[in-house]
Amino acid sequence: MFFVVRQTRGLNLLIRVFITILRPLVWLLGLVYLLVEAREMFVLQQLASITIFAVFALVASFQMKTSQLLMRLGNHSSIDAFRAGILMFVAALFSMVDAAIDVIISSLQSEISSILLLPFFVIGWLINLSSVILALVSAELFIKIIRISLLSDLRSASTESFS
Repeated sequence: MFFVVRQTRGLNLLIRVFITILRPLVWLLGLVYLLVEAREMFVLQQLASITIFAVFALVASFQMKTSQLLMRLGNHSSIDAFRAGILMFVAALFSMVDAAIDVIISSLQSEISSILLLPFFVIGWLINLSSVILALVSAELFIKIIRISLLSDLRSASTESFS
């Protein structure tokens, strides 16, 4: 019986340490992405924009499926998980809009002066910034939901093992 308690405490501690490390890494990843995107804005390579859209869409799908699972389990965090999925989906859409603006800029670059394209660059960067902020907020919310759900499930599992 004491072995189960020690195992649960150890797993609980491991999850807390993992989440403590994961949260700053998510924000650091967002910052690095913004720096790369700022550099790419001048080079106009579209592969990164399409890849980011795909990643955001996959994460949104995962979050939506997790919210469905939490709803079936009767977990009150299912609504927040759904919100996180919606935020990530909107971030994916913004990423695609940014890619479309980049295509417009590259097609008009030879015909129009660079100064006239400056508003397109600014709008594209603001949309991309919004996309990254939405993705980070979604990830932060989802990590919180997973932490709360996992820790409460572990606590309930450890109390059930004593009965």
